[in-house]
Amino acid sequence: MKINPGKGASLLFKRAEILKTVGALGRTIDRDYKGRNPVLLVILKGAHIFAAELSLSIEIPHETEFATLSSYGDNVVSSNTLHFLMDNNIELHGRHAILIEDIVDTGLSLDYILKVLPGRNPASLATCALLNKPERRIESVEIRYVGFTIPNCYVIGHGMDFQQGWRHLPDIWAVNASWIKRNAKPPEVITYKTQ
Repeated sequence: MKINPGKGASLLFKRAEILKTVGALGRTIDRDYKGRNPVLLVILKGAHIFAAELSLSIEIPHETEFATLSSYGDNVVSSNTLHFLMDNNIELHGRHAILIEDIVDTGLSLDYILKVLPGRNPASLATCALLNKPERRIESVEIRYVGFTIPNCYVIGHGMDFQQGWRHLPDIWAVNASWIKRNAKPPEVITYKTQ
């Protein structure tokens, strides 16, 4: 079933192409981490589909854990405020950790997490991103494993959202400003009456 988000959306990558690339990433991780039992630390929400597919393509023993790091909220543009949540019971001490990101944009979020996680004393720390958008980079960050490099565009689908929607699309789409304006939800206003 093909799902098209409509006028103003351009197809970047079909699901078949994404799966082929994810399979290649999995084989590279198999080779690089053989005998190491790495921990995939998935940054939610956007990376959940990519991470599931990547985990299925990695044949060596590995574990999967989850953390939340957001600089977008319901906005289209990344903000300078980061919100990070990771279970304190996740054991990274002496483990080989691979951060799994959907997209690296400004690099601010990734730079932040790469500064926080060494406090957990992992044996090594690497990053794997489905999408890399270097034109928007503010912080220089190392991404060891990259699926696709894309131009400066807003993307939806395959786990990536616009205002928490559109993650379900199997393909990855670039959307323009008119699409964003047409699909934007108005801000929620809550009014309280006082006596």
